[in-house]
Amino acid sequence: MATSSQIISIVKDGWDVFLGFSTLLIGIATAIFAGFQYRINQRMKNLEDYVAITIVPIFDRGIYKIQIRNVGRLNIYLHKFEVGDATQNYNNPRLIAPSVETAFIISVPHRIGSEMQVKFYLTDEFGKKYISTGAVIIDPVITPFISPVSEEESTSPLPVERQAIRQVRIQGNIRAWSYRTEPFNWEI
Repeated sequence: MATSSQIISIVKDGWDVFLGFSTLLIGIATAIFAGFQYRINQRMKNLEDYVAITIVPIFDRGIYKIQIRNVGRLNIYLHKFEVGDATQNYNNPRLIAPSVETAFIISVPHRIGSEMQVKFYLTDEFGKKYISTGAVIIDPVITPFISPVSEEESTSPLPVERQAIRQVRIQGNIRAWSYRTEPFNWEI
């Protein structure tokens, strides 16, 4: 029969095995939790730091323009843009801050009825390169108008007040949109 000291030794050894096994399980559970937490943190960081722009069409005093706005969360820098066959490179890139009030305005070639592809060569504040694509179209809008006739132009027997020249004016309605902004290792 076992003495009390032997029983205490067996219980102590069993307790040590139990504590060692428990410590191992806690260590494995902690490592699994840390792995999941790391993945969650990476996903949250990717959601926090994103680059996106939108293109807003403008018609200002007879000139067609587009406004580039940064709707992402990082500062972006415009290095080059292409609108149709018009291209502009910047030795010192232009900052477009992530704000509704901040925008960069570009004049658009006056081509009524044609769709022009646009490309913007961008970097974020960490130096990662992006390309953003979209399109601009100037739809033709035909508006008839009546121009009064002066006495010198009049060839009709009607009074000058009742004479008019019917004319048609062709103007444009500008539309613009973005397709996507994606990481792209471009070279200028």
